[in-house]
Amino acid sequence: GKPITDRIVTLTGESFTRPKNVIAPIGTPISHLIAATDTNPQSLHSVIIGGPMMGYRVTDFSAGITKTTNCLLAREVEVQPESPCIRCGACATACPVRLQPQQMVAALKGDALNRAIHEGLGDCIECAACNAVCPSNIPLAEWFRRGRFEMKERAREHQQASDARDRFEARNTRLERLAQEQEAKRAARKAKSADALNKARKAREEIS
Repeated sequence: GKPITDRIVTLTGESFTRPKNVIAPIGTPISHLIAATDTNPQSLHSVIIGGPMMGYRVTDFSAGITKTTNCLLAREVEVQPESPCIRCGACATACPVRLQPQQMVAALKGDALNRAIHEGLGDCIECAACNAVCPSNIPLAEWFRRGRFEMKERAREHQQASDARDRFEARNTRLERLAQEQEAKRAARKAKSADALNKARKAREEIS
């Protein structure tokens, strides 16, 4: 097989002077792609990686693209400030997995990852439908994306700890088995030596 070193990226949106498709090496800074459209990166406050629904906003244009970067969207849409949740339930109605996004984001904001997992964080498909309908402009999907990443990191650390424990126990078992084998060999040598001494003593007694 051939390793993936390049990515076709669509550069689109009203804020790009010359929207286009480009083939860019993985790791290319976003600012270089913006410049390829004859657009000054400093004129943009942010761009969206991905589509308008499931994409996520980035403001650090020095970040490089990855193998999953398929689109940069620059829209002339004013970003409305976030306001407190009004408990309208629109996000829950829009959720295709029938979750309670307002409950999950409240848990994540309170650093209660376990509660967010209990509310169904692991079932979230990150479709961002909740973002689209939230009247308070809360970046729900961004919270869930970070929460799911933390959840995966926790699972990975737990697995690493479990593997380390298994290796430790296997090492102890191996050392115990080796110690038992060495003890058995010492006992066998001791018994053999005692048997030889007994035979030698009997031989002397018979001669005398």
